[in-house]
Amino acid sequence: MATLTVKISQSGTTYDFTGNSLAGHVWLSADIDGTGSAPAVSMGFAPRTDEQGKPFAAGDVHPDDDQKYLETYYTGTIVISDSQYSQLVAFANSPESYGFSTFYNVLTNSCIDFAWKGLEVIGLNSNVN
Repeated sequence: MATLTVKISQSGTTYDFTGNSLAGHVWLSADIDGTGSAPAVSMGFAPRTDEQGKPFAAGDVHPDDDQKYLETYYTGTIVISDSQYSQLVAFANSPESYGFSTFYNVLTNSCIDFAWKGLEVIGLNSNVN
């Protein structure tokens, strides 16, 4: 059975051996069989690589946060269905199809918003206005 892990790194966490994360980061990591026998699908949202560090910039889904963030402050793992796994991967591959803008805005459209939307897509929270 598939699992979903929410991962949080705090401000100052070493990022990819090249420096420290200024504000910290939140991302999702999904494992198709829950055993780790296959690489997990890592999905976080941040400015594009050429825009890193900018608070307002073109954004991208980063598929390598599991490897780039060398420490986590918090991780929480739950079991999800295969259908939820597939929906989450589809969201990560095409967030705009699910109503998520790929323009990074540190105040209103950040890694936190991306993770929250991913949870919403698979039915784990509701969009409360």
